[in-house]
This record gives sequence, structure tokens and C-alpha cells, in this order.
Amino acid sequence: MARGEAVFRLRGRELSGDELKTLLVMAWTGWNALLMSYIVMMLGKARAMRVVEALKAKGLVNEYRASSRLRVFALTEEGRAVVREFVEEARRLGVRCPA
Repeated sequence: MARGEAVFRLRGRELSGDELKTLLVMAWTGWNALLMSYIVMMLGKARAMRVVEALKAKGLVNEYRASSRLRVFALTEEGRAVVREFVEEARRLGVRCPA
């Protein structure tokens, strides 16, 4: 994580803002998965590569390859649990969140 970057502590893990943002988008699309190209559009190529590697290392997403160019990242059970915990905490603080 970059110096000065927001850090979120959920389920005993530290997540950067970009990592949490990626998990939330994955969960709220309804698919629980994103193509790498969508993550790149959201974060930029260098940040996207760093974020997905960090999420894989933390066991929050799995990577699937349909071909050498098509990479899909799907939330693991633990990844979904992190999103649920974040949403519950946000609602407790009065923030309205999608289901």
C-alpha cells in the first residue's frame, strides 16, 4: 500500500482503498466477478495489476483464464464476507448502501 493511502481493516485484513473498491464493484455488479479489462478501466493498468495480485494473495479473489488475454477475477467466500462486513459497518454508521 502506498504511503498516505487509506487503510481499511476488515476480517483481520488490511485493505487499500483500491482493493476495497474493486471488491465492492465485483459484489455489486451481481456477477461477483470482473474481467481484468474492467478493473484496468477503473484503476489504470499498473494499479489494476498491483490490486488483483494483492487480492489474490489475501485469498479474496480467484483468477480464471479463458485464454492468454481473457482474465476473470471472482470473489471467494472470504471476499464476499469482507464486502458484507464493510456494508454492515457502513450501514451502522448511517451510510446508505446497495444490498
